[in-house]
Amino acid sequence: MKTGQSPATDSNPVLSVAVAKDGVVFNSNEAGESLLHEWGVRVGDKLPPHIEIFVQRAISREAIEKIEVKIGKRVYFVVFHLLAEQECVNIYGFDISDNKNLEEELLEGETQEKVNLELAEIIDAKAIQSLMNDFYRLSHIPMALLDLKGNILVSVGWQEICTKFHRVNPETCKYCIESDINLTADVAPGEYKLYRCKNNMWDVVTPIMVEGQHIGNIFSGQFLFDNEPLDYDLFRSQARKYGFNEEEYIKALEKVPRLSREAVDTSMAFFMTFANMISQLSYSNIKLSQSLEERDAVVDALRESEKRERARSDELAVVLDAVPVSVYIAHDPKALQITGNRLSYEWVHAPEGTNFSKSAPEGERPEMFKLFKDGVEMQPEDMPSQVAAAGREVNDFELNIVSSEGKIRHVLGNARPLCDEQGNPRGSISAFIDITERKKTEEALRLSNLYNRSLIEASLDPLVTIGPDGKITDVNNAAEKVTGYSRNDLIGTDFSDYFTEPEKARAGYQQVFMDGEVRDYSLEIQHKDGQITPVLYNASVYTDENSEVIGVFAAARDITERKKALETLRCSEDQFRGLVSQPFNY
Repeated sequence: MKTGQSPATDSNPVLSVAVAKDGVVFNSNEAGESLLHEWGVRVGDKLPPHIEIFVQRAISREAIEKIEVKIGKRVYFVVFHLLAEQECVNIYGFDISDNKNLEEELLEGETQEKVNLELAEIIDAKAIQSLMNDFYRLSHIPMALLDLKGNILVSVGWQEICTKFHRVNPETCKYCIESDINLTADVAPGEYKLYRCKNNMWDVVTPIMVEGQHIGNIFSGQFLFDNEPLDYDLFRSQARKYGFNEEEYIKALEKVPRLSREAVDTSMAFFMTFANMISQLSYSNIKLSQSLEERDAVVDALRESEKRERARSDELAVVLDAVPVSVYIAHDPKALQITGNRLSYEWVHAPEGTNFSKSAPEGERPEMFKLFKDGVEMQPEDMPSQVAAAGREVNDFELNIVSSEGKIRHVLGNARPLCDEQGNPRGSISAFIDITERKKTEEALRLSNLYNRSLIEASLDPLVTIGPDGKITDVNNAAEKVTGYSRNDLIGTDFSDYFTEPEKARAGYQQVFMDGEVRDYSLEIQHKDGQITPVLYNASVYTDENSEVIGVFAAARDITERKKALETLRCSEDQFRGLVSQPFNY
C-alpha cells in the first residue's frame, strides 16, 4: 500500500488514517492529518498508548471499535476497522458536530432530569430477535436494531452483498458507516428517512425515543426498489473498482430484496409502531425502575437513619449511665411518667424503670422517697420536672431527697422543657448532682467560723485584720469599743486613720508585711469622741493555702492602767527622793 497522504475531495471530508498492526501510522488523507495532530503523531510515528489500545482491540476482537474525539470545536465519531487481508486497521473519523450541538441544545432545554439510558439495558433483545425472525420469514424485509454507538442488538436478513463485500473493503465499509451516521441525522420521532448509500443500496431508518431522548434506531436495508431497473453495469464497475469477484458480487446483488414503495411504507409503518411500543414499554419500565430505585433508596435511607438513631440512642444511654449526675426524663406535658438513668434509681434504691412521678395517679406514685424544699415537703406541681414539663426553665434548684429509710440527700440541679416540632412542651429533662458532702463541708466551715469568731470576740484586746492595701478587713467588739465605730464602719477604711500618729501606725503595719511581725509597737488609739487609749501592738502576717501572704493580724493591748501605775510609781519615787534629800533635824 502506498504511504503518505491521500487528497480529500469532500466538503465535509471523512478523516481516514491507516495503521499497521504494531500501531505505526503509514497512511493518511489530508483530513486525517488533524486527527493525527490531535494525537501528537505524524505518518511514520506510533500511535500513543491510549489510542493504540483501540487498534489492538479491533485486531483481537475482530470487531469495530468506536470512540468520540473532539478537535477544536468539532466532534468526530471515530471508527477503528480491521482489514484482515491487508493486516492493518483503518481509522475513519466522521464529523458529528452538528448532531452533538443539537443534542446539547435539547439537553439544555429540558426541565426534567434525564437518566443516562442504554438501549441494551431496557429492551429484551432475545425476545425482539425472535419476533423479527418471524417477521422476516413473512415479509422478507431485512432489519436491524442499533444503539447510538453503532452496536447491533438485533438483526435479520442482512444481505451478502454487504456482509461479504461492502463491509469488508475499507473504502466501501467507510461508505457503510457514513451511511449509518447520515441516515440517523435529523429524523423526527414517528417518521422515517430513506437514503441511498454510496454503495448504491437503499436503507431506511426510524428513531427509538424514550422520554424525548434518542437512544437507538431501527434500520431496514439493504434493498432495491422493484420499479428501478437493475443496473448490472454499475455494480460490475463497483466490483472491478474495489477488487471484488465480479461473478460472486453479481450473485449477491441478485439476492438483494426488490421491494415496492408500498411494501417499504407498510413495513416502516410497522417499524415505527414497533419503535413507539419499545419507547412506551421502555418508558414504563424506566419509570417503574426509577420508582423502585427511589423506594429502595428511601427504604435504605430510612434503615440507615434508624441505624444511626439506634446507635445514638445506645450511646446516649451509656453516657447517661456513666455520668455522675442523676437525670430524670418526663415523657409527657403533665409529667405523669418520669424515668431516670441508673444513678437516679441507685439514689433511692428503686428498680430501674420505676416511675418517679409524684403526679402519677393514686396507687401508682412512688413511695420510696419524698422531696423537701427548705424543710417543707414539696407538692407535685412545684417539683422541677413538672414545672419544666409545663414550659418553664428551672435553674440552680436545691432540694432534699429523703428516702423511706430516712436518709437525706441534698441535691442541686436544673430542668428544661422538651418541645415538639411546633415548639409545644412535650415533657422535660432534669439533671441533679449530689451536694450532700458539700453541704456537710459548708456546715463544718460555718461552725468553725462561728467557733473562731467566738474566740475572737471573747478577747478583751482590740483585734483587727489588715489587707495589703492597709484597709481593715475585720475587727472584734473590743476594737469597736476602743474606736467608737461599728464593725461595718471600720471594715474597708484605712487602719492608720484611728491613731494619733497615722504615719507611725502606717509604718507599723508596713513593717509587718516586710518582716513578718512586730512586737510591742507603741501607738495611741483615738476614740471618735477624742478619748486617747495607749496600746502596744503585736502583729504578724497570715497566709492562704498556697502560703501567699494575704494580710496582717494585729492585737492591741490597752496599757492605760500600766501607764497610770508607772506614773504613780514615778511620783512615789520622786516623793521618796525628796524626803531623802531633806536634812534630818533631831
